[in-house]
Amino acid sequence: MDKNRKTALVLFGRWPRPGRVKTRLIPALGEQGACDFYRHMLLWMITRFHHQNSTTLIVYLDQINPRNAPDFDLPADLSIKLQQGNDLGEKMYAAIKQELSDYRQVILFGSDCPFIDHRVMAQVQQVLGQVDICIVPAIDGGYVLIGARRITAKIFNAIAWGTEKVLRQTEDKLRQSNLRWQFLYPLPDIDTPQDLHVQREKLQQMGLWEGL
Repeated sequence: MDKNRKTALVLFGRWPRPGRVKTRLIPALGEQGACDFYRHMLLWMITRFHHQNSTTLIVYLDQINPRNAPDFDLPADLSIKLQQGNDLGEKMYAAIKQELSDYRQVILFGSDCPFIDHRVMAQVQQVLGQVDICIVPAIDGGYVLIGARRITAKIFNAIAWGTEKVLRQTEDKLRQSNLRWQFLYPLPDIDTPQDLHVQREKLQQMGLWEGL
């Protein structure tokens, strides 16, 4: 792979299984409803970023074709890999490090923020021309995207994943590193029933409210 040719877009996800994904949405949607919504968002992001001329989409899943799991149809030509590591930080670091061996820059994101679009991706790629790390914060205190030209495991270690401390702890780790970094404007993600309520109109406009 020519490292000067493309950017790798790494979409992190979980195989959709009722009761195993979007658990904080279960009180509002039920196990099956939360799973259906998660699958819909994951496929939405795949459709949005697959087959782009200037980037390559690679999907990293926690499991691939797990036993007794519902069918999940993915494009036949989609690059799918298995996440490696004991926690989210280790898995994210391993994926970014692996893809940086083949690509000049890597942008890792999840399906929790359907508001990541081509404009956001273009801005991140532009910023990565000047810095080593670019992060799009989440409004709730985490982050929805991290782009990298260089990486260190330090910024993923001892992070309270899934809490409002994630961004602050990551920033502290970045200050201790020798990496250049920049944060962009925060975006909302969809984790709780309140998020669904607040973002309902946008989700409807995007066609992501169907069946909710």
